[in-house]
Amino acid sequence: MSLNPFKSDFMSRPQVKPSHCKKYLDMGSEDYRIPTFILSHSEGVKNVKFSPDASLLLSCSTDGKVYLWNARVGQLNYCLLTHLGAVRSCAFSPKDGRFVASCGDDRCIKLWDVKNYSKVTTLKGHTQVVWDINFSPGGTFIVSSSSDKSAKVWDTRDSKFVMSLDAHTEPVIYSKFSPDGRYICTCSWDKTLRIWDLQTRKTLHVLKGHDDWISHCSFSPKGNVLASSSHDCTVRLWNCKDGTEIALLQDHTSDVNMCLFSPNGQLLASASSDKTVRIFEIQGTRTAKSTLDDKHTQSHELRGHQESVSAISFSQDGNFLVSASDDGTLRVYDAHQMQLFEILGGHSDRVVACDISPQGHLIASASKDGNVLLWDISRAQHTSRTCSIS
Repeated sequence: MSLNPFKSDFMSRPQVKPSHCKKYLDMGSEDYRIPTFILSHSEGVKNVKFSPDASLLLSCSTDGKVYLWNARVGQLNYCLLTHLGAVRSCAFSPKDGRFVASCGDDRCIKLWDVKNYSKVTTLKGHTQVVWDINFSPGGTFIVSSSSDKSAKVWDTRDSKFVMSLDAHTEPVIYSKFSPDGRYICTCSWDKTLRIWDLQTRKTLHVLKGHDDWISHCSFSPKGNVLASSSHDCTVRLWNCKDGTEIALLQDHTSDVNMCLFSPNGQLLASASSDKTVRIFEIQGTRTAKSTLDDKHTQSHELRGHQESVSAISFSQDGNFLVSASDDGTLRVYDAHQMQLFEILGGHSDRVVACDISPQGHLIASASKDGNVLLWDISRAQHTSRTCSIS
């Protein structure tokens, strides 16, 4: 009898389907636009994440499972016996990828040791759905975001509860650590963001200005500027030192679903239900001077998606930006030239998440169709297509 907490029975593993050419494609295949592997859950997939060394791919689904895939050969390594209900988010610890965390409708956070193939603990404390989890930059802490109007911080070293961030009046759907790990920003349906000081355990700033609920936030690499996106069709920039609004970006015409700084902080990308991606060239993020405002940003509109754009991801070197859409496709852009590099298709339903491997050659997508598609774009020729920019 196996005591391995990872499900290893062959018959219970998900189906790994061949790609469109009816056979597994090796990494040397000429057509990189065809997925190298198609990896399947039994229900819609909510998120995908590469491990820091890109050897593993993590996926979670409304089927209650979290899968660990070998990203190099498209093989299922482990099926975590996880949640009672949908799994909403999952993440690798950032430094060595040793730990995996997941959260979901069962109000729990589960922490797994990938190296030893064992569940470390189940973290309980939330009273409603847990929407998202994020590790601190050093991997020491986890922050979880919940419909119970709170975000909670947990210590991964001893699996202990640290603190609850309770000031919001509506569900908290996303929380993010600052790059130095000293602060947490929480995003809520109450139309506000809060920056918390982890040392004092108090709210440092309440960021008000959005007219609808907050969908996402992103710290600049230096941690001095915070970007927020909202269903009020705007992206706003905030000075993290004093909590003041320093820019209002009103280029989108519908809900803004996500915003993300590039690794060097010079670009800010946003994804919207207006079917576009915007790339803003940001001046002044190194100092967050008062002169950083909407007049000191240049906006580039990337068109082409036929439905809402749900997610975006930068490559670690900042050269590429990937967007995922309800139209079932991903678009890969040259982030510097603002040009379309390639369109990646294959999903039969909306794509809800995407990730680029740290080395930048693998792209993974998660879809409501139950599939995770994996591409190796290192095989691409060094050409790009022209897209509409305004």
